[in-house]
Amino acid sequence: MERDPRLLDLTQLRVRIREELDRARRYGHPLGVLVCEALPGSDGLPIRVKAARAIEAVRSAIRTSDVVARPYEDMLVVVLVETGRAGVHDALFRIRERITAAAVGVWHITTLCFPEDAAAIDEMGFLAAA
Repeated sequence: MERDPRLLDLTQLRVRIREELDRARRYGHPLGVLVCEALPGSDGLPIRVKAARAIEAVRSAIRTSDVVARPYEDMLVVVLVETGRAGVHDALFRIRERITAAAVGVWHITTLCFPEDAAAIDEMGFLAAA
């Protein structure tokens, strides 16, 4: 299977989120992060298949300037550039609606907003260099 160049991997996500956080700090812009984790279910679908199918559902709910990454097999991370808390929650509702419509299982989605959740964003475990 060919790799999707629009989908960031863990290494690319680490670089991009640091760039976006630096930009948000420098210009005083908000930033949103959604961490979407696929949960095991009784539907028999492997988590990696759920994640692969959820990517297009997620992309259809965000702007082209936003970033989608798949740092792990069971996780998608969405970076919503220049997006405040209200915009992050709007994106959350659109993503949940589209994931439900795509029937790609159950997902746990965590929302983080910069600057309010700056410490939590900085401490996200998968962002630490390996």
